[in-house]
Amino acid sequence: MGKLQNNNIAWLDQNIENLNKLGGKGANLVRLKTLLGKKIPNGFVITTDIFDQSAPELKQAVENKDVNDYSKELLSKLSSPFDNKNLSVELENSFNKLIKETGEVSVRSSATVEDSEKASFAGQFESYLSIDNLEDFKKTVYDVYASTFKPQVLLYSKVFKINPKDIKMAVVVQSMIDADKAGVLFTKDPTGQSDNLIINAARGLGTEVVDGTGETEKIVVNTTGSVVQKSQNSMLSDKETRELKDISIQIKKDFGSEQDIEWAIKDGKLYILQTRPIT
Repeated sequence: MGKLQNNNIAWLDQNIENLNKLGGKGANLVRLKTLLGKKIPNGFVITTDIFDQSAPELKQAVENKDVNDYSKELLSKLSSPFDNKNLSVELENSFNKLIKETGEVSVRSSATVEDSEKASFAGQFESYLSIDNLEDFKKTVYDVYASTFKPQVLLYSKVFKINPKDIKMAVVVQSMIDADKAGVLFTKDPTGQSDNLIINAARGLGTEVVDGTGETEKIVVNTTGSVVQKSQNSMLSDKETRELKDISIQIKKDFGSEQDIEWAIKDGKLYILQTRPIT
């Protein structure tokens, strides 16, 4: 792996020393890529340095008690990174290189406050799937940036005593996995009712699992590795269930805490899309 060539774009398979520029999700994906290799879809992170360049006057925003007015004030300090000619060329080249590999990419938020043990910010920022052209890429990158200052994010930040001006946004761009089935795995029951490993699965991209909508299946594996709950016509084969269990144990051991893991299976091959601490 080569070292990070500049402070703007970081490819997941590079040897990156300054992980804090990648946000929570991006930093975790770099660790996962080192740990699991090709099980992590290829991609790059638009680092927080570009966000800083797109909002140089952010600190000058005047706080307002009305959350909607404060949101507008913060957004007024934000511009698109594509307005900068040099940055635009760099971003477009990276996008074009990746899009040639798979035809579609996902564009996801990776804020410096995201996926931490203090506060996950899960579902607070914007993320987009199946982006296949440059114009949509430009729009979604800006929309991810703009979601940093949504009224609901400002309210969430206040609960955890986080100054929204201190939030820096990176953006994860990865090859899109057109999954046959996907979902979420918790290395420990997040309800606290047991120490069991919980797998939630759905057909397709698994958005129903993440959003809490649609038909899903729940599989439960106990601490000895035995399946204690699984439907007779399960979406997952015994082999896929074992592989998910084994890889989750590996991730938990490497990260040193219980994990909330997003996964996908395409043509029988397992991919890990992200991991974060259970909060």
